[in-house]
Amino acid sequence: MTGAPEVRLKGGPRSGEGFTAADFRMQILAALRMGRRTPEGPGWALGYRPSGNGSEWIWADGAVCHSPAQFDPELLRPYGAHLRDAAAAGLAEAS
Repeated sequence: MTGAPEVRLKGGPRSGEGFTAADFRMQILAALRMGRRTPEGPGWALGYRPSGNGSEWIWADGAVCHSPAQFDPELLRPYGAHLRDAAAAGLAEAS
C-alpha cells in the first residue's frame, strides 16, 4: 500500500486493515474477476460496505455488498483476456 489508508476495515476477516481507496477497489474487482460472488475466502472484499463514518468500511455479516452489475464489464474481464482476444484476432486475420 502506498500513501495513508483511506479505507479502514471494521469487523469481518480483515478487521483493522487499511487500504488506499484505489487498492481496496482493486481487491473488490479482483474477487469479481475470479468469479467470486460471496464474501468468503478470496471474495472477502465483497462483504464490506462504507459505514457513512468517513473512511470506515464495515463487515456486513456475510452479505454481498458489491455485484458485477456495479462495474464496467470491461473491468471484470479475467486478467490476460485482452491478450487472448488479440491473439485470436491475429489468427483469424491470418487464415
